[in-house]
Amino acid sequence: MGERRYWARIGGFVLVGGLTIIFGCLLLLLLTGHFRVHYTADHDDTLPLWLLIVPALLAIVVTRVVPPKVKWHNPFRVEPERTRLEAGWLAGIALLYAVIMVLPGGPVWFLTVKPLLLIVVPLILFWYLRRHGGKRERWLPMTPMRWVAPLAPAVVFLSLTYLVGAYPESRIIPSVPVMVLVFLFNAVIEELFYRRWLQTRLEAVLGLWPGIVLAAVLWAVWHIGIQSHHGIGLGLLTVLAGHGVRGMFLGYLWARYRNFPVLLLVHGLINAPFLLTSLL
Repeated sequence: MGERRYWARIGGFVLVGGLTIIFGCLLLLLLTGHFRVHYTADHDDTLPLWLLIVPALLAIVVTRVVPPKVKWHNPFRVEPERTRLEAGWLAGIALLYAVIMVLPGGPVWFLTVKPLLLIVVPLILFWYLRRHGGKRERWLPMTPMRWVAPLAPAVVFLSLTYLVGAYPESRIIPSVPVMVLVFLFNAVIEELFYRRWLQTRLEAVLGLWPGIVLAAVLWAVWHIGIQSHHGIGLGLLTVLAGHGVRGMFLGYLWARYRNFPVLLLVHGLINAPFLLTSLL
């Protein structure tokens, strides 16, 4: 009990610290007059800051009120010592990836180091730590309501983001191979690593919301390397505020429903706004 209380206290500090970082960066953007921000490394267009924040916050509220909440026993609580070790290694990998992405040659690192560091290395780590018969996670079977329920917050988030907002690149429809590559390198790799692997373990160690917020911050910081072409200071504030809040929504969507396909769908559409706006 003492050990559990100790890690719960650590989780409280992580939660307060993570929220302070995310909303502190948002406040600094507002106080410095950055009501429109750069949101991609592909061009210099800007978006209203609220468009990166408000849809995600409203979607978190909808996620909270739309049942069902998955009641399950977190499989990573079975072996807490190994879970803490895995969570620590995964968090370290996330920080290392963020540092590498700041180095010169970001696109090269993105295409080579990203799958190696976020997929191959964790799989080797899991194999090594479980080579003496460690238990594997068991996920609850999907039910019809778990397919339907997450669609409500997903629709709220995506409709407010893309049907109300106007994304300049949404008028440019890339080829199918490019769309598949973007989906694999962004939605699949990132959600597998940051949410399914990292966040779920952090939830078991620190608690639900501390795990969600810490995973969101770690997911946000790697974007600094590709979105700091207008200054690393402004890039840092923008990604921690915008991607931080979006990461909280994606994390809560995963934590409440444990529906990985819908999580991939939402993330994929975040990176492909033309699929929605081209229908208008």
